[in-house]
Amino acid sequence: MVNSELYNIACSCANESCYTDIVFDGDSIQLKKFDILEYTSSGAFVNIRARDIALWPESTNETFNADSLYIVESAESVNGKTKVELINWTFGGETIMGADEIVQDVVVTDSLMERLPKNLPVTSVNTMVSWLKTEFLFDLGNEESMFFRVVGGNGSQDGYWLGRNWLAEVVEKRIGQTDYLVVERLLKSPQKAMNVQRGCAKIRFVDEKNAVEANPIFKAQLALSSSDPNSIINLWQRYNDADEGILKSQQEISGILRVDSFFKKDGKTCANIQNSSESIENFKGVYEALKEDYSISVSSPSVKDPLQVKNVVFNSEQRTISWEWEDRLPHERLTDVEIRIDFKPWAVQSKRRKDALDAIKSRNIPIPAITDLLNKTTVPTFDSQLPKNRIPSELSLRKAFGDNKPNDAQLRALKVCLTSPDIALVQGPPGTGKTSVIRALQNVLLTADPRHSKSVPSILLTSFQHVAVDNVASGSKIWGLPVFRFYGAKKDREQVFEGLKAWQTETAAAVDKQIDSLQADAEYAEYEKLMRSLRCAKDAESAYEIRSLLSEVLELAENENFLAQDEVQNLQEWKRRFSDSKKDETLYSLLMGIRISPTSFQDDGKVNISRLLRYYDLRRDAIVCPALEREYDRLKTFADSEPSQADYTWLHDLRNECVNQVNPEAIGSLDKTLLRMLQNYIDKTLIPNIEERVKHSDIHMMQVLKEYRESVEFKSIRNAMMKYAVTFAATTQQSKSDAFINMLGNENFGFDYVIVDEAARANPLDLFIPMTLARKKVILVGDHRQLPQLVEQNILEQMEGETEKLAELKLSMEQSLFESLWNYLKNERNDGIERTVTLNVQYRMPKKLGDFVSKYFYGEGQEILTSKNPLDCEHFVSRYKKLNGESKCAIWEDVDGKESGRKSKQNEAEASRIVERLKEIVQETNETIGVIASYSAQVRLIEKMVQETPVLSDAVARHQLEIGSIDAFQGKQFDIVFFSVVRNNSHSGFGFLTMDNRLNVAFSRQKKLLVVVGSRNMFSSGEAKENVPALNAFIDLADSEV
Repeated sequence: MVNSELYNIACSCANESCYTDIVFDGDSIQLKKFDILEYTSSGAFVNIRARDIALWPESTNETFNADSLYIVESAESVNGKTKVELINWTFGGETIMGADEIVQDVVVTDSLMERLPKNLPVTSVNTMVSWLKTEFLFDLGNEESMFFRVVGGNGSQDGYWLGRNWLAEVVEKRIGQTDYLVVERLLKSPQKAMNVQRGCAKIRFVDEKNAVEANPIFKAQLALSSSDPNSIINLWQRYNDADEGILKSQQEISGILRVDSFFKKDGKTCANIQNSSESIENFKGVYEALKEDYSISVSSPSVKDPLQVKNVVFNSEQRTISWEWEDRLPHERLTDVEIRIDFKPWAVQSKRRKDALDAIKSRNIPIPAITDLLNKTTVPTFDSQLPKNRIPSELSLRKAFGDNKPNDAQLRALKVCLTSPDIALVQGPPGTGKTSVIRALQNVLLTADPRHSKSVPSILLTSFQHVAVDNVASGSKIWGLPVFRFYGAKKDREQVFEGLKAWQTETAAAVDKQIDSLQADAEYAEYEKLMRSLRCAKDAESAYEIRSLLSEVLELAENENFLAQDEVQNLQEWKRRFSDSKKDETLYSLLMGIRISPTSFQDDGKVNISRLLRYYDLRRDAIVCPALEREYDRLKTFADSEPSQADYTWLHDLRNECVNQVNPEAIGSLDKTLLRMLQNYIDKTLIPNIEERVKHSDIHMMQVLKEYRESVEFKSIRNAMMKYAVTFAATTQQSKSDAFINMLGNENFGFDYVIVDEAARANPLDLFIPMTLARKKVILVGDHRQLPQLVEQNILEQMEGETEKLAELKLSMEQSLFESLWNYLKNERNDGIERTVTLNVQYRMPKKLGDFVSKYFYGEGQEILTSKNPLDCEHFVSRYKKLNGESKCAIWEDVDGKESGRKSKQNEAEASRIVERLKEIVQETNETIGVIASYSAQVRLIEKMVQETPVLSDAVARHQLEIGSIDAFQGKQFDIVFFSVVRNNSHSGFGFLTMDNRLNVAFSRQKKLLVVVGSRNMFSSGEAKENVPALNAFIDLADSEV
């Protein structure tokens, strides 16, 4: 309703002092003159009483006292008059009055921003709040504003609010014990007369975060949870503080060692240390405790950056340190050398964790509701879920899975992730296709309802380990391109594009193969020659060059049907034009060759006229010479007859007139003009016509393939990916690294959606980091029935308080953030929003093993079904076949050897049996094999024995065989799995085996066959049945395989 033209007219008429001659014509009013005190681009009201018209300088209570109001719609000058279009608002009902001294908040929700019409010029919540105030409120002073509501409803402040150009649907919602007004949607104003109700109140448009934090009940809840030392956020803040305190203490204890001199011994670099033996011993103690994660830094003014060294050997008595020197800089060149443990990685990690904790605790994150869910406080939810018409159809959801056929639980997982307003948790038991769900979810998020999307959303795929990130990123392709995988600042820049390079190589090879097969075609070879000649002709610089190229084109056209007959004739005519003139012949020389006396005419007069006319005929469309065109027919008669004396005068005048009409420079450039005309014909007509003719042939296919091949050059794709990538992958820590931020751009760094895989295993302190980066939604994918995060015993001891015991504290801290949220959201939330879903169909294991895992690790109410073809479960290990030739899937290899070791256990008899079986299997089949041991000492023992067996070390080298711990194998799968239980003792000590989440991982890695290696006597006892029921039951399962 605001019109800039009216604003300009108003300004130009500001000096007019009166209004006269008002003519009413329906809703249209014509004025010759009118009074304008002030007009602003935000709009103006016209108050009509009788026939008096005035534009009000500002909005006041008096402005709205009339029974109706006319809004200026537009104005234009017509025949010296100004025509003003008005819209009439009739006031109906009592004026809505707000309560004194009470400010009424009108909430702008995050989901409203996703539903905005595309033609609304608003890009953020902050700009939306400002725009709504300008559009719908009319300032009356004293913080009061006038607003207008379309009559209808109960007379409250909700309903349709009328603005200058838009309608806002404002609804009243009671959330908890508080009433809120919420902007539900925006519509373009109908621009017609309406019955309007006035409202006068202290109105403030606010975003969700400010509306919630202004609520007194919520303030109390937030204060209570913030002071609770056992809330999730505070527990992990205490953990982080304790960790920080321990490392700072170790940093002080280790101190700095100063080098006195260097020497060489046994091929190693040795340093004489100035510090005391006690200082060296302290340094050594700290380093030995941290060396898995930290290196030693050697610094000197002689080098720009500190040198990193590992595998350091200490000799406190002799006060020396030695290491293998791999740096190119000779140690002799170093001066004033200092040696310290490099705590910088820890400092960087700690800062990221602390920043994320502080942001979450203060609700200073894009999705503040995440803080409230972590605190288990009631959150005012202004938008319960995505509107049903915004959820993609089931057909679209199924298509998102590509060639895979999704089950009902996987489809429900997509719906839960789409409809949850803030966070969604997907539990993925072993083999249930959680990676497929993550990939499908990316496809859905990037294609769902583009009508309401002003830009393509960005997605971060993350996990706490590189291997997990690689796994989820490797198979994901968005619009045919791989995910942008970030590896870290220390990696070579090209390695950032490692996944892209593999995809590019594979794609380029496939395209090259198709190109090679098509290039062998003779027709394509002729086509290439023709197009090459035409392109050369298009770029030719002389008539001589063009003649040769036209001959080639016409010769090629005789053999193939690339040119139409009329096009051949045109080219032949063009060739004749360039062939019939001498190289140095110009129109000027030919005009001057017109003979104007009998003597000279007798010599070569007729010949010269013939040459001039032939030249003109060939170039008539390029020559501008009115005299020659006018006298052409008369001049032509003298090519065959003698002129009279009067004719010689006429020839003299014609020659002079023609020369004057065409200057020598223009005449000399005629061949160049013709050349440009021919080249334009080739470029704009001939080549497009040929390309259109071959559009449905193999030739066009070849063109497309060649263009595509050029576009998939690594450099081109890398640059395009840097510019247009929408899905990124990095570890939880790297997601907030300076290198990652700089690569993507520091401005408003973050992602619309953050998807965390293996979320149940991530340390919450690391998990908080990517959660603070999500603008719209966080999606956690994991399984709390498998391995949780690891917590450090010494940190827990540091945290232990007077009122809490270590065992209780450990129990709280070992519960994953995923599990804590899962239990709260699934069992305790009462807002009606579904935020959790379990995938319940496994595709990995034979049904017998799948049912076993379901029964012993998930239990009643959470049964895991099996959907795997029994034929896909057949293996090729003859030792483990049934009598009828079918494959067994469960084996117990009875080994009665005793365990050994104090801290970490090992069982040599089990290791020997496994190596013996592996030697048989790798010579019998190429199926993949995983060997899992419940203790790290057993892993090292088996690895040593395998390396000493050539046939097995070869299997490791070609990635057929892998040995690892339970922790290392979560997320992996193999055709055949051996599980070494290790424990066998006389006191029925089962150790780690009593932890169901660890056994769950060990029992669920196989696709065809699981072989458990251990003592039958140990695990068939009553104590085993009570303490490790799954292992006890597996013996019976294996015995049933006959």
